[in-house]
Amino acid sequence: MNSEAQHSIYSVSEFLDSLNTSLSQEVFYVKGEVSDYKIIQNRYVVFDVKDEKGKMNCFLMFYQLEVQIEDGMEIVVKGLPHIYIPQGRFSFRVIGIEPVGEGALKRALILTKRKLEKEGLFDERYKAAPPSVPETIGLVTSQDAAAYTDVLRILTNRWSGLTIYFHHASVQGERAVAEIVDALDWFNKYRPVDVIIVTRGGGSLEDLQAFNSEAVCRAVFASHMPIITGVGHERDVTLVDLVADVRASTPSNAAEIAVPDKVTFVSQLLITRQQLRSHLFRILDDVQRNVYTIFERLQRILADRTEFFALLTRRLDALKRTFSYTLQQSLLFLSQHRLRLQRSLTQSLSMYTQQLRFRQQTLTHLHPQFPLQRGFSLTRDASGKILRHASDVHIGDLIRTELQDGSIQSHVRNLKLDT
Repeated sequence: MNSEAQHSIYSVSEFLDSLNTSLSQEVFYVKGEVSDYKIIQNRYVVFDVKDEKGKMNCFLMFYQLEVQIEDGMEIVVKGLPHIYIPQGRFSFRVIGIEPVGEGALKRALILTKRKLEKEGLFDERYKAAPPSVPETIGLVTSQDAAAYTDVLRILTNRWSGLTIYFHHASVQGERAVAEIVDALDWFNKYRPVDVIIVTRGGGSLEDLQAFNSEAVCRAVFASHMPIITGVGHERDVTLVDLVADVRASTPSNAAEIAVPDKVTFVSQLLITRQQLRSHLFRILDDVQRNVYTIFERLQRILADRTEFFALLTRRLDALKRTFSYTLQQSLLFLSQHRLRLQRSLTQSLSMYTQQLRFRQQTLTHLHPQFPLQRGFSLTRDASGKILRHASDVHIGDLIRTELQDGSIQSHVRNLKLDT
């Protein structure tokens, strides 16, 4: 009990949480060989780093994986020690991975290239051609690099009046990837230009590692503006070169591709203007000759058409006279035929009228109502059927008797049949 009074006592979870807080105060770099590398649900990356005497579990989120690794590679992991409180298990939370040695760097390069190529980041169909004569250029490199001064000198010598926006970024080392990505993001969000140059001088595979990074490749691919890369010497081909819209062999070559040489451009422009002028004169001569030829042809055609229309007019006049005579004869014939037709129709109408009257009288005498007008009656059963025989009804049936001026309904009470 006395010891409890003298010292603070933690619960297990409080102690582990306090330990995590203490461990997170310093970033550690640990070198080892990758083993048991796994990607879980495309969300988590877990693996071990080990040496001859020990092994340490590492983890990071999938989107944080900027370097492709595999079992057997030697790497340096940057991160923070961490204890998983529910199980009290120690692990290492990775915030950066760097392959160690030429072999590991080449293997990481191959793995990243294979992944990006499968996703289509190198496809030519996604590449945009920069303008032949840009007005604004973005430059991404280190302000301390020789490439910076070389590119600026060549750009201003080749084409005066350019507006160049520079954004500093480390081109090697731990901060290079993040700074290059930030620079490209800045241009795309806040400073639109006609073309962006991303460049640095030559170096070893380790020096050029930032330009083989997946994050930088994706930033170049996502750019809304064309990107020219000039990384290293002509023999150096990085993954960024494969993603970029145009790959230059050197920083100087990137500047030469970005803008034409003004003297050469103006000279070529003058030559082109003279060629266009000569070509235009040839076209005008051809057009003039063609116009004369067409004019002569039109004159011949017009003369032929004039003669044709004169002949056609004479024929139309003759046809008009013939048609006028024929029309007069036809009108006379039609007038005479109309008179005959009227007389025939009048006679036929009179005859049909007499026949109609006779048949109307016949129908009147045959109509069932006609006998009623002479004092007779017509009897029907309940369904409306005319009764012709006394045997068609029975005592109690409902019958209707029709007279000239109305009808009578009655029930059969007595039935007498003639024998």
